[in-house]
Amino acid sequence: MIILSPDVYGKIGSGIDNAANAVKATMGPLGRNIAFDPKMDVPYIINSGREIVKHINFEDKAVMVGVDVVKQAMEKAFWTGGDGSVATAVLVQSIWNEAVHMDASGADAMAMMRGIRKASEVALEAMREKADRVEGEDDIKALAKCAAGGRDDIANIVTEVYDHIGPNGYVTVEDSQMAETHITYFKGVRWEKGFLGHFEEESIVLENPYVLLVNRIVNKFEELAPVLKEVRDKNRALLIIARELKDDVINALHYVRDKAGVDVLAVTAPGYGDVRTSNMKYFGIMFGATVFDDMMQDIQETMTLADCGRTEKVVMNKKNIVIQGIPNPDDPLVEARRQELYRDLEHIKNEDERYRIEQMLTPLAGDTAEVKVGGVMEMEMFERKYLVDNAIHNTYSALKAGFLPGGGKAFILAVPAVREFAQTLSGDERLGANILADALTRPAFQIAENAGIDGKSTVEKLLAADDKYTGLNVLTEKYENLREGGVLDSMAVIESALVTAVSSVSTAISVAACVVARDPEEDDYM
Repeated sequence: MIILSPDVYGKIGSGIDNAANAVKATMGPLGRNIAFDPKMDVPYIINSGREIVKHINFEDKAVMVGVDVVKQAMEKAFWTGGDGSVATAVLVQSIWNEAVHMDASGADAMAMMRGIRKASEVALEAMREKADRVEGEDDIKALAKCAAGGRDDIANIVTEVYDHIGPNGYVTVEDSQMAETHITYFKGVRWEKGFLGHFEEESIVLENPYVLLVNRIVNKFEELAPVLKEVRDKNRALLIIARELKDDVINALHYVRDKAGVDVLAVTAPGYGDVRTSNMKYFGIMFGATVFDDMMQDIQETMTLADCGRTEKVVMNKKNIVIQGIPNPDDPLVEARRQELYRDLEHIKNEDERYRIEQMLTPLAGDTAEVKVGGVMEMEMFERKYLVDNAIHNTYSALKAGFLPGGGKAFILAVPAVREFAQTLSGDERLGANILADALTRPAFQIAENAGIDGKSTVEKLLAADDKYTGLNVLTEKYENLREGGVLDSMAVIESALVTAVSSVSTAISVAACVVARDPEEDDYM
C-alpha cells in the first residue's frame, strides 16, 4: 500500500503527536509519571520519557513512522548529549506541526527547512556564547538535581562521585541486588568508542576478561582464532582493542559470541596515528599485555593467551567503553606520562594541539566509579536508576561543555538572535526561521504547564527578562536567579536536543510517500 502526500503528512504527524504528547507530560520537576506494561509481571510507573517512547506501538505502520521519528530523535539526543530527550520530542512536535501547517497553506517545505537549519546555527552560537563553565560543588549539585527531577538524594550521590573522581573520571550505573545504593571506586580507563557491530543490549559487561591489544588492521578472522580457542577452553571472556577490524572479522566475532558461546567484544583503540600508537603503548604497560603492531609479521602463529593482559571488568555500550580494575594503573611510566600531558595542557593554547593531547590523556585519566542503584521494589529501583543515570550524564556533559539556565530558559535566550536573523532572510526561508524561534519557546511553555502555571505568560516574562539567569523556578513558583536556585542545564544537552530535532524533522518532512507492506491475511483474492 502506498500513501502519498499530503495524506502521508497526516499519518506521520499523528505518530509524532501521540509520541510527543505521551512523553512531554514528564517534563520538568513537576512533570507527571507514566504507567506502561513492559510485558513483565508488574507494570512500571516512571518519569523517563526515553523509556516510555520505546513502548509506544500502533498497528498502523504509517503512523509508526511518525512515532519512530520521535523515538530515534530522543535516542540520538541521549547518546549524543547525555539526555535532553524530552526537550527533543517537544521541539520535533512544534517544528513539524507548524511546518506542515504552512506547507498546506502553500509554503515551500524545502525552503522552510533551509531557513530552520540556518536559524538553528544562529541559535546554537547565541547559546554557546552565554554558556558558563562548572566552577565547583554547588554547580555540580545543581546540575545533578535538575536532571534528577529535583531529588536531593540523587544529587548528593552524583556530587560525592565527582568529588572523588574529578572531572576526567567516568561513572557506570548498574542494578543492585540490595535495597541500598552503593558506590565503588576503581582505577581504570575510558574513551568514547562503543562496541563494534550491532547488539540488542544497550550495554554489555565482561567480567574478568583477558585483554588483547592489536595496533594494526585485522583483515582475517583466522588471525584471532588461536586466542579465541584458548579463551573458550578456559571459559573466560576476551576484550579486543584494535586499530581496525574488517567487517568480515566483526561478523565472525558476533557468530562465535552467539553460536560458540565465546564471551568476546571488540572496540576500536582511541585516537588516530601517533596518538593511537601512544595510547596502545601505555595500555600495554597498564594491562600487562603485548601490543601486536605492523612490525610483527604472522601474528596468527605467534599470538597466544600469554600475550594478553587482564582486567577486572569492562562495561561497554554503543558510545563508550569503561575498563575497571586494571592491574598496573599507576606504573611509574604511566604516571609520568599523565603528568607530562597535564603540564602540556597548561601551556598550549592552540585548540587542535590541545585536542590531540586530550585524546592521549583521556584514556589514561585513571579514576572510575560504579554506582549500584538499589530499591525496595523492582519498579522503585528502575526509576531511581534512570534518574541517577540521567543526573550523571547531565553533569558529565556540563563538565566538558559548560551550562546554561534550566527550565527552558536556555532556548529562550536564543530567540532574539533568531528573530533578528530571520529579518535577513526572505520568503519561506524567513518563515522557517520564525518557526524555529517559536519552537524554542515550547520547552519553557511545557515545563510551566506541567507545573500548573500558564505557559504563555511564562514565556512572555522569560523573553522580557534582562538577566540571562532570571527565570521561573516551578518548585518555588517564583521568578528568580536560576543559578542561585540550582536550576541548570548542560550546554551539550541543549545543543544535542536542538540539533537532533532539526535533523529529524528535516528528514521526515522530505517524505513524499510511505510504502507500507500489507498483511497477507488482509488481501482479498476474490
